[in-house]
Amino acid sequence: MTPVQPCRPVTVLAFAGDRSGPFVARVFAALRDGRSGRGPGPSVLECLLLAGHAGVSTDAGVAISGFNPDAGGLAAWQVVRFGRCL
Repeated sequence: MTPVQPCRPVTVLAFAGDRSGPFVARVFAALRDGRSGRGPGPSVLECLLLAGHAGVSTDAGVAISGFNPDAGGLAAWQVVRFGRCL
């Protein structure tokens, strides 16, 4: 019989997103620019900071495995829909 291994705590780390006025205005302006072709749109980091993200750790936060959506090659304005982020 195989002995039972000790369990390690799993820590879930979550960031709800930055919804401060100046940040939201800047990201939404970049989204509009990307949609209209006037600019590249927001960076992946800006989208994660706007929408929020999560991760898990089994070693008290020394190593964190993060999760974020796979955009499948879509532009940020196609993934972050206007009016549904806030």
